[in-house]
Amino acid sequence: MGRGRGVETRRTCSPFVLEDLMTGSVCRSTLLVLAVLLTMPACRDVPTGITDPLGPDFKPAPSRPSYTVLTPAVAPGWTAFMPANVNSLHQAVGVMNPVGNTSQMAARAAYWEAGGTAVPEVLPVFPGMTWSQAGAISENGIVGGRIFPAAVLWKRGPAGWEPSQLAAWGIVNGVRDDGSAVGTMWDPERNGDSPPQPVMWDAAGTPDTLPLPSAGPWNAGEALAVNAQGDVAGTLVIWTLGMSTIYGALWIREGEGYTPLVMQTGWSRGLSDRTATGSIYVTASGAHDAYRHRFTRNVSGVWTSDSVYVEGVAHRMNPAGDFVGALEKGRFGSSPKPYVFPATGSVLTLPLAKNASGSAVGISADGWITGYVDGVGVVWKPGS
Repeated sequence: MGRGRGVETRRTCSPFVLEDLMTGSVCRSTLLVLAVLLTMPACRDVPTGITDPLGPDFKPAPSRPSYTVLTPAVAPGWTAFMPANVNSLHQAVGVMNPVGNTSQMAARAAYWEAGGTAVPEVLPVFPGMTWSQAGAISENGIVGGRIFPAAVLWKRGPAGWEPSQLAAWGIVNGVRDDGSAVGTMWDPERNGDSPPQPVMWDAAGTPDTLPLPSAGPWNAGEALAVNAQGDVAGTLVIWTLGMSTIYGALWIREGEGYTPLVMQTGWSRGLSDRTATGSIYVTASGAHDAYRHRFTRNVSGVWTSDSVYVEGVAHRMNPAGDFVGALEKGRFGSSPKPYVFPATGSVLTLPLAKNASGSAVGISADGWITGYVDGVGVVWKPGS
């Protein structure tokens, strides 16, 4: 994907290998199984309808912010907790594996009071199900994820954590304080072997499939993040059996409906709340570039965006527009370094031991960051 100016297009060529959709150690497996390799017969430009002049290539600042690195304790019988996201109550969610079994199919969703003394809790699953994962948490502690193959929410009840199913085949990727959530669903009658559909569930658990653009080849997508105003970030997909082409997407809430916008860059994993002027910040990852797009409606009522980028991968974003990810070295992304890119300020690398590598994958409204270093889950707590 090139960096250009004017009306945005995305060029697809053959062959093109999709970036692995990892969130810490948590893999959104079903879409990956469906969409691992692109085999397009020729290059083509697909217009997205978004005017997107790109900003300068930002380099990380030489100084680092002050953080205390927290390593979650290991629960008896389980390996290290790998946190995917954290809220402003410093409640982190992610996965753990049982000792002696590192298979993804053995992973279990887990919860940890970051900085507390308790070990992470393994979240319950439905009878007969084993594999689960958690990657979303609201500000008031509702957890979202999946108990494979079902999309679920976990809420605390009088007897502890209680899972509730939202879809037979799906995953929850973002959740709000009222219990509404966004994610992806697949046709249960086809055992997930169907075009993924982006969906928003209301507080009662009723699903609403997000619209695809009326023009263009898109026939699938996934919803990965939601803000306080109900805007949604994710992907739009050109899906056929065994083949997928993925574009970044933003669904802008307009009254009771949505306006879908397509981006040149790839997976959009995070977005901010709307600013005082109505702008929306969105993260996206291209082949080797991490983007922050700022979407603004112009005087003609058309949504346009401008962007800045760094060399690496972009993950989640907090309501203020700060986002995290991993800086890469070279074409194959060797020795990635975790970073935070504040909405106002310079890119800052997070503290690491010498010769260590890792990635930052989640960030709370007050700046706590989840990620991993050399395969071990950590939380970066602001301040020394």
